[in-house]
Amino acid sequence: MMAQCKNCSLIQHTECMLYNTDMSSYDYLCPYCWVDPSQELLLSRGTVIISPASILYQWQQEIAKHVKENTLKVFVYRGVEQHKFINPQDLADHDIILISYEVLRRELGHLNVPHGASRRALRYPQKFSVIPSPLSAIKWWRICLDEAQMVESVTSKAAEMALQLHTINRWCVTGTPIQKSVKDIYGLLLFLKYDPYDSREWFHELLWKPLVNGNIDPMVSVLNQVMWRTSKKNVIEQLGIPMQETVIHKLQLSQVEKVFYETQR
Repeated sequence: MMAQCKNCSLIQHTECMLYNTDMSSYDYLCPYCWVDPSQELLLSRGTVIISPASILYQWQQEIAKHVKENTLKVFVYRGVEQHKFINPQDLADHDIILISYEVLRRELGHLNVPHGASRRALRYPQKFSVIPSPLSAIKWWRICLDEAQMVESVTSKAAEMALQLHTINRWCVTGTPIQKSVKDIYGLLLFLKYDPYDSREWFHELLWKPLVNGNIDPMVSVLNQVMWRTSKKNVIEQLGIPMQETVIHKLQLSQVEKVFYETQR
């Protein structure tokens, strides 16, 4: 069965585009028209959680543990290479979208794909059209980066893709906001779009330069406004471990042990 785009009249297989003509309550838009810059972004109530693939399953477990069954619509997005093109209206209808950084990197090659991307004048013409990513057609309620240090390097593909996603709220979750240098903070402020410090020039002039000259107040003031540090006392009830007990045993060293101990000091 075929479907015709209401905007550009492109005809495509409904099975390839995951479009059900019997169940769909909306007119068909082809993937290229969905991501066209002139197309109004689709608003979603959903939260996109981006994490390393190694802890993606843990997110699924925690959601299942703390949320009543069938109260939230959760979907693990694995990219257009696996799902093909998911209609943005179907994707936006979920409450939580889980994506790994690895998938995010691959999606970068599916951004800003114009009509006829496979029909350009190439030495070796492509056999198949490049499928655009549906993520760029949606304006999410929230995007949360887990292990956010993964995007501290603003030149990484994951960082580049994360910056191109549309959202109302931006969160970064990390236990190590600084890995090599305080300059790592810039990558997080850039993702948060925290004006004016998301500009490299302003970050350097207003925060970095005073810091290296011994004035930490501007940096501390800015971070106090955007950071929340979860300490042990905030989560002690969730950990379920017994309170720490300290027992002191005083030992007497022999003469030989004392000599050895003194030589090691």
